[in-house]
Amino acid sequence: RSGKVIFNGTSAQNIDSHSSFKHLQISGSDVSLLRAATVSGTLTIDSGKKLDINGYNLTAGTLANDGNLQLKGSETLSITTKDTDSGTITYDGTATGLAYGNAYYNLALNTPSGTMTLDADLDVNGSLTITDGTLNTGNNDINVAGNWTNNGSFVSGTGKVTFDGTSVIVTGGTGDSNDFYDVTLGGTSAAQSANAIAIDNDFEI
Repeated sequence: RSGKVIFNGTSAQNIDSHSSFKHLQISGSDVSLLRAATVSGTLTIDSGKKLDINGYNLTAGTLANDGNLQLKGSETLSITTKDTDSGTITYDGTATGLAYGNAYYNLALNTPSGTMTLDADLDVNGSLTITDGTLNTGNNDINVAGNWTNNGSFVSGTGKVTFDGTSVIVTGGTGDSNDFYDVTLGGTSAAQSANAIAIDNDFEI
């Protein structure tokens, strides 16, 4: 009806039912779906908390994410009002596309055997982290307002990466899996960290 269900346990919790919530809040330890779930109102993930939809479909009216929404990427994810001002979306599966869409606050890829290929330009208002796996631009452009960290593989194609905020750039090196094609520094500042940076084509400040 109009109530809210708050998961605030001190150990990991699962949602294992055909559930239809009005409002749902993740406020304690990590919560994982074991079945598809619907939140017709607001899904809230508190700071430092995680909801892992774990390969199951999720439908929500509004996402208020100060924590981490984790998905494999193969799910059907239907969120009417997405959160691109806070929180992290983490992909940890083998899907080849970004199920959440092309606009994020923080985006993290931890897909050891997967390649995420963009089908449109990507806008990240916070930081982009490739923990493992491959991000392929598909020749699309990427805007990043925060930090760029690549500990996996990045296939730049002919895409441009624009840093439009305050960024620290950690590429992982200058090999073919780390370099950029075009880079534009268009924000407040950017700093190189730890490794050399290779730009194959244009570099614009």
